[in-house]
Amino acid sequence: MMETGTSEAAEQSPQIDKGNEMRPELMSKVLTGGSVVLLIQNIIVLVTFLFIMIKAMGETFEASDAKIVEIFFISFYIDIIAFILLGVGFLLCKFRVGITPSPNLEKTALMAGIFTIAWALVAALWRHILPRLAADSAINLFVGDATVDEFLLYVRLTVLLAVIGAVLFAIAFFFIKKFFNEYEMDNQVNLVQPKKNPALNTLFQGAVMNMVFNLIIFGPLLAVLGGSDWEGFADDDTGAIMALTFLIKMIAIPLIMIIGCIGLLRTSQGLVKPFQEGGYQTFLEYSTGAGAAGTSATKPSKPAEKTPAQPPNCASCGKPTDYIEQYSRHYCHQCKKYA
Repeated sequence: MMETGTSEAAEQSPQIDKGNEMRPELMSKVLTGGSVVLLIQNIIVLVTFLFIMIKAMGETFEASDAKIVEIFFISFYIDIIAFILLGVGFLLCKFRVGITPSPNLEKTALMAGIFTIAWALVAALWRHILPRLAADSAINLFVGDATVDEFLLYVRLTVLLAVIGAVLFAIAFFFIKKFFNEYEMDNQVNLVQPKKNPALNTLFQGAVMNMVFNLIIFGPLLAVLGGSDWEGFADDDTGAIMALTFLIKMIAIPLIMIIGCIGLLRTSQGLVKPFQEGGYQTFLEYSTGAGAAGTSATKPSKPAEKTPAQPPNCASCGKPTDYIEQYSRHYCHQCKKYA
């Protein structure tokens, strides 16, 4: 009877489709790469901005310092690359957690990927493309090839997209935090530490702060460009508030992002933790039970242990399991997973 049950279970046991199943090792590597790039970018922004501020306050700018200013502006291309990497990493989430599919996790990863890449595209528009068009338009004003309305259109679009980008930035980090929390619950594992990752919470809070700062900085400017009274804008303290907010933002946000990126890096590396803790090297081995630590599916396996006289009951449903000699594991037909 046991041999019959064993053969039936072997036939019915779930198999991983190598062509369609994306393994978390790959997702972990891509997200880790994006986290490292984002961490480096925020360090560059913080260091170069502080250097520029110190030089500006001391009025000690030299010709050689122009290189630092150039590095500061170039760094704003780097985070676009980082967010594209992060977005691609989340879009790779087409694997199954353990044996059981997790559609909610895949939906959360999809939303994280979409909003992350959307922010990168909007940031590229408002930081690099539209300002260049506005600058070209401003130059053309002097030779009569452009109008003031055309110039203002580019400026308005730039400011509007800056506000939209800040909102997308916050939404992206909301779904990033949500994904890792759901991954921990689905796998019953702590990716970093027993409590919810505080660094990821910091990252999301930093994104919300960035959104508020951008609204304070660009909101009044957008109102002015939309036709509000410029003199009224200049007479009150709005301009000073905007400048102070920008100063605080350029110091506080990179600091928060550096802390958050370290947490994101560690958590991304932790995606492989559930199957490695079980003694497996790859997700494919973990899903099929075909290998263990120090071995692979192609290496000779250890001699099969004797089949227990009385198979244990499933911990989830309480029904008897069948011993699968091929994988040296017990399988529950009711739950359709290995015990």
